[in-house]
Amino acid sequence: GVPHMFGPLFFPTDEEREHAEALREQVKGRFLAWVISGSRIDKIYPYAAMVIGRIIIELGIPVVLFGVGDKQAEMANQIRDHVIRQNGTRDMFHMVVQDHHPPETRWPLRTALASCMAADCVVTPDTGMAWAVAFEQIPKIVMVSHASAENITKHWVNTITLHADPHRVPCWPCHRLHDTIDTCVPNKDGGHAAACISDISAQMILDAVKKVWLQPNAKVMRLREVA
Repeated sequence: GVPHMFGPLFFPTDEEREHAEALREQVKGRFLAWVISGSRIDKIYPYAAMVIGRIIIELGIPVVLFGVGDKQAEMANQIRDHVIRQNGTRDMFHMVVQDHHPPETRWPLRTALASCMAADCVVTPDTGMAWAVAFEQIPKIVMVSHASAENITKHWVNTITLHADPHRVPCWPCHRLHDTIDTCVPNKDGGHAAACISDISAQMILDAVKKVWLQPNAKVMRLREVA
């Protein structure tokens, strides 16, 4: 109930905006940004590779995979390999996560954040890259895990929030910080991912992507000028 005005959380430089537009040129137009994961086990969506493959084949949407650090680079490579096996090609699949590169050639975090702002849709767990675009007009599909829409995405702009069904996953939302699966309720597919985020079906994500991709003016203020 306190008076407030929400505003942008990230302001790219001119150079970072140019880098982001160069990514769009490389992808050859519109693209969907998929953020690999957050920093904890419950913020890893275990079916990402399958869903990304379906987004490309069924919806014809180019996907750019975003992530930070060696762990997410390894996950990105696994997703890439799965997409190739599933689709028979890596056409329309791109990654901006670099593996085994020296620090001076890796994308700085700010460059990745600015490039995510160039997307026409962002699919993401609750993580820093998501917060960077929280109050931008870019359509966002956010998969919450240990938290709820009430305390994460309630006031975000142009956002669809996906979460577990509390009848199927009664521990959601637990609001606990899970560094390992030992403190979390594992899913039923081998127990290596959180039950909450795993309860979000591939079809739910596809339906949400299809809905926002058809929105007019989805790119308004994507790379807005800073006053």
